[in-house]
Amino acid sequence: METVKVATFNINGISKRAKAGMFEYFLYRQDLDILLVQEVTSLETMNVPGYVTNLNIGNTMPGTAFVARSKINLTNITALSPGRALSLISEVYG
Repeated sequence: METVKVATFNINGISKRAKAGMFEYFLYRQDLDILLVQEVTSLETMNVPGYVTNLNIGNTMPGTAFVARSKINLTNITALSPGRALSLISEVYG
């Protein structure tokens, strides 16, 4: 069985410019496979090469996201109330 590294990251209060750099640095530095993110306000800070992002952002409030390595297949993604939560099933490929 392959080990999968998972972490959580709350990006509330971090400026847009700082978010993008800090977010990418954290993913690569920790060598994460899946990152769970809270207080997401836009996709632009979430685009990281080699990773796929799934967002659930509310109309008037920040949301949540899963960021996973491209080799991880995320399926059955379910969003709970705009911005509140996401659930999924994952499979790791080679």
